Amino acid sequence: MLAHSIPSPTNLQLQSPFVQLPAEIQHVICGFAFTANDPIVDPKTNASSTQLDSELHPPLGIALLQTCRRLYHDVDRRPLFAQNVFRFTTVDRLQSFIKQVDTTRNILDLEIDFRRLDSDKPEIAQEWLRTCGSLDKEVPNLKCLRLNFDSWPRIPVSRTGLWMFLRNVLARIGNLGVDRVTVVGASKGSGMARRAPWSPLHFVGADNVVGSGVAEVSAQMR
Repeated sequence: MLAHSIPSPTNLQLQSPFVQLPAEIQHVICGFAFTANDPIVDPKTNASSTQLDSELHPPLGIALLQTCRRLYHDVDRRPLFAQNVFRFTTVDRLQSFIKQVDTTRNILDLEIDFRRLDSDKPEIAQEWLRTCGSLDKEVPNLKCLRLNFDSWPRIPVSRTGLWMFLRNVLARIGNLGVDRVTVVGASKGSGMARRAPWSPLHFVGADNVVGSGVAEVSAQMR
């Protein structure tokens, strides 16, 4: 799971009922145990162990990976990364996590929470734009990218500023090759509520939106 290696087991744990199960059943059980119902927020890894932690950590059945080297080496650990949604609130936390794991090719679903955007701190937006443009290299097999603006309008960003930022983000990720991009929280009011969920037109702001406040998401994506 981590970039450093875990020694091979010296004790085969043959007395364990779980170890005695067929490998296929072990993998099915671990697939359920390693998958959370909610996003894993700002995950981080402990450089000296197999621990996966985060600010908001849904229950994960990874205790055996931390205590049994045989299971760490034998079971299929890919669901831990391939079947969970990883949500990041800062560029530093995203990049730190990616550098510490050796399974970035298995991360398929990534969410960026833009709760820290601030019109008085444009460097935060610029950092995110640079990062979004390089996700194809840092997370090469990414299939779904979620853009989370649920913190708006509580965050200090105007509707126009939010619209420009979203437009720039979509331009940066247009060539990533992901299968799906979802945008949540950037739309408020009855204007967007009248649109079908699959509509390519995406209102940014509230009921006072004008023509420049509508993003044709499909035009920005391949």
